[in-house]
Amino acid sequence: MAAPFQNYSGGVLLADIVKRNNLARYVQEAIKERSQFVKSGAVVRNSFLDAKEGGTRIQVPEFNPVSPTEEVMTGAANWGTSTAGYLTPQKIGTATQIASIVHRGFAYAVDDIAILAAGEDPMLAIRNQLADAINKLNKARLFSQLAG
Repeated sequence: MAAPFQNYSGGVLLADIVKRNNLARYVQEAIKERSQFVKSGAVVRNSFLDAKEGGTRIQVPEFNPVSPTEEVMTGAANWGTSTAGYLTPQKIGTATQIASIVHRGFAYAVDDIAILAAGEDPMLAIRNQLADAINKLNKARLFSQLAG
């Protein structure tokens, strides 16, 4: 009879069958799922702000407020600002803001034995709690940045 706790070489282990997502991707999905700002549409992802080139600050374009000039339309051929009988297209100005790139990191680990012993998925608990904690930090950071 084989010893029940003997170390076997070979065979299929849980890690061979179950492949976990990368924790960063796993948490990013949870942040989006659990963020009230993202759910409401008040905050949206902008790939321009991903800062894949490195650095701590980026230039972010912004549009200046518009100041429309009304034009009076008449039956004459020379009405409007252009005096050519049509509405004159107006422009919008732009400016540049400087945005700070925030770097942060977390590390957690779970092995197959912990999952079996707990009977639950500890990584799921870590994911949800970490997403909530990051959303709380993001909320404070967002309010701070909006306040100037």
